[in-house]
Amino acid sequence: PWRVRKGARGSRVSASSRTLLPLDFSRLAARSYRVPHCRIITEKADGITPATSGARMTAFFHLGRLAEAAQAARIYLSFPDPLASQYDCTPSSSLPVAVLRAHPTSVCRKLAADILQAAEEKKKGDDAYKKGGQWDRAITAYTKAVDILVDECDSRQLIASLYYNLGMAHLKVRFGLASLLKRGMSYESLISPLMEQLSHVRNALEHFTDALDFDASHVKALRNRAVAYERLGYLDDAESDLRDALDLVDAEKDPKLHEYLKKEHERVEDMADERARKAQEAFAKLMRGPRKVCSICASPPCLWV
Repeated sequence: PWRVRKGARGSRVSASSRTLLPLDFSRLAARSYRVPHCRIITEKADGITPATSGARMTAFFHLGRLAEAAQAARIYLSFPDPLASQYDCTPSSSLPVAVLRAHPTSVCRKLAADILQAAEEKKKGDDAYKKGGQWDRAITAYTKAVDILVDECDSRQLIASLYYNLGMAHLKVRFGLASLLKRGMSYESLISPLMEQLSHVRNALEHFTDALDFDASHVKALRNRAVAYERLGYLDDAESDLRDALDLVDAEKDPKLHEYLKKEHERVEDMADERARKAQEAFAKLMRGPRKVCSICASPPCLWV
C-alpha cells in the first residue's frame, strides 16, 4: 500500500528496506482499516528519516500509544519543512493557502503538532490529578486533550480512558458542605456550592457515558457512573450499572474486584428496595385520607388524636 523510494542510480530499493513517504502515511491515516497496518509499521519502520518517523508517529497514534506517538512526532518535526523551501509560504505567495494546508506534508505536520499538544495536556491532567485537590486544572487539561484527539484518533480505548479521567476529576470535586455548616454558614449560603457540586456530578455522569460509548467493557467507568447515579438519587440506574460491571469481571481472575462489586450491588439494591417500600407506605397512607383533626392544636398529624 505504499510506494518505494528509488536508489541513487535509479534502481528500486529492495522490499526489505521499504520506507513510507509522507504522502503514503497521510493516506494511511485516512484508511478505515489502518490499525492492523499500524502494528506492522511500528515493527518494520526503522531508521530516522521524515518518512519513517512520520509513519511511526501515525501508527503509534492510532494504536493509542500517545507517549510513543509524541516521541516520534518530536523527531518528525525536528526535520525542516520541505514546503517552506519548495514554495513561497509568505502571505504574498501566489499559491493558495488552502492548497498548502491540503498538502500531505502539511497534514502530517499538523497531526504531529496536535499529538504533542494532546500529550502535554494529558500529562498536565495526570499531574494535577495525582496531586489531589487540583481538580479544576485536571478538568481543563483533560478537556483540551479530548477535544484534540476525539475526532482524529482511531484508538477507542485511548479516548475512553481520557473521558474516564475527565469524569473522575469531576466526581472528585467536593466542597465539604458539613464542614461549611460547622463554620457557621447559613443554609442559604450553601445553595450555590451545592448546585455547583451537583453540576460536577452530572458532568461526571456524562463523561462516564462517553467513555462507555467508546469502550463498553470499561468496568471502572461503569462502577463510577453508578456512583454518580447514586449521588443523584437514580438508584435503579446505579444498580443496573453495577450489575453490568459485575458481569464483565471474571471472579477467578480478579476475585477482590468481583467481591467488591457484588457487595456494592447488594447495598444499592437494598437501598432501592427500602426507598420503594417507603414510597409505597407513603402512598398508602395518602390514600387513606386525612386523620381526624385534633381539638387541641387543630392539626391532623397530631399525636393526641
